[in-house]
Amino acid sequence: RGSAGQESGKNGGADEHRWNSPFCRPLGLPGPQGATPAAPPATNRGNACARPRRLQQGIAMFASLRPLLFRLDPEAAHTLTLRALALLPPGRGPAFDPILETRIAGLVFPSPVGLAAGFDKDARVWRQMLGLGFGFAEVGTLTPRPQAGNPKPRIFRLTQDDAVINRLGFNNGGLAAALPRLAAHPRLGVNVGANKDSPDRIADYAH
Repeated sequence: RGSAGQESGKNGGADEHRWNSPFCRPLGLPGPQGATPAAPPATNRGNACARPRRLQQGIAMFASLRPLLFRLDPEAAHTLTLRALALLPPGRGPAFDPILETRIAGLVFPSPVGLAAGFDKDARVWRQMLGLGFGFAEVGTLTPRPQAGNPKPRIFRLTQDDAVINRLGFNNGGLAAALPRLAAHPRLGVNVGANKDSPDRIADYAH
């Protein structure tokens, strides 16, 4: 969490504060308590936050929806969110500031912030998530055959910690059902796993 705070009023103060904000600082650069990073190029200064107003609007929207979502069972809230996202057009996504570009193992991501597996288990909304501003998305976990996962309840909110315990157990519709929704995309990853009752788990991973 963080706040952009008030502008300092000094020459260049707004840009300096925007650069040091926890919302805007690129991954790996020290925060305001550490060494001050070199200022971005003049053409990028003032854009280092990647549209902080949109971020604030998103936080405000979640704050307004949070009481309603928290009245639902955690898994029901997750399912409702996926259905709502599926109604959105994919979109092109934001224009990322070049300073956020991240290169790992020969792959290039426009932002180091991505969506991990477990949210979009059946590869239904990964395009929408990229359109909302994630640098990459990982779908799954997908298993060779469909499986129901663990008995419910299996998601537990830790409200004071802003966290959840996930004991879903690889519930998904199976790899064959998800394949038509996948595509060769440079920012898409697929997480695979073995079926719970599989007699040969190594073969499941090599499926």
